[in-house]
Amino acid sequence: MLLKNGVTTDIKVLCRLACTEFVFSTSLLTKLAAKGREPLVGTLSEDELQVFRNASLLDEVPSIETIKWWDGFRTMSRKIQTDANVAQGREAELWTMQNELKTVSQFGKKPIWVALDGDHYGYDILSFRESANSLPNVVLIEVKSFASKAQPRVFITRNEWDKALESAPNYIFVVWCMELKEFRTYTVFNLLPHIPSDNAYGRWQNVEVTIQNW
Repeated sequence: MLLKNGVTTDIKVLCRLACTEFVFSTSLLTKLAAKGREPLVGTLSEDELQVFRNASLLDEVPSIETIKWWDGFRTMSRKIQTDANVAQGREAELWTMQNELKTVSQFGKKPIWVALDGDHYGYDILSFRESANSLPNVVLIEVKSFASKAQPRVFITRNEWDKALESAPNYIFVVWCMELKEFRTYTVFNLLPHIPSDNAYGRWQNVEVTIQNW
């Protein structure tokens, strides 16, 4: 119900607006809501719980509207994390490009940052390495990164790995620790023992690899 001045008198709507403001009042509450109902509800006082009940946010069988309210926090959290991962990945690619520019200058060549044009290539940078003859070898570089040495893990997609196998030994993984601004280079053969196999009707699409002894 709306009053003439446009202000609602619907208790459920008012309580839901209050709950929204409450969750956004601190980053901790927002993070808890992004994990689901239980993590947030476990921190609420009885008075706060009553407001959530009045807002129909704790119904055993919630409406689609209520589900969207809760899922909105998850969607927002995932977007923030995705944006952060993209920014981190681009920075690692930039550092790699800067190193490659120095490495291939002796060949009179320039690396190409193909990842800026799309994700379908299966690698990020096309560069060059010294060969036995006068012509430098083409090398395909996939750049990976992790934020902290406390969690040294990277993810490899099926498309990247298929391209790596197809292009070996002229395909390398450059892995950055963003915290230390250090990188290591891995060949296809370095990572091969850590890649899963397809079985029966199962086919892997992404694999997490922990970098040892950083």
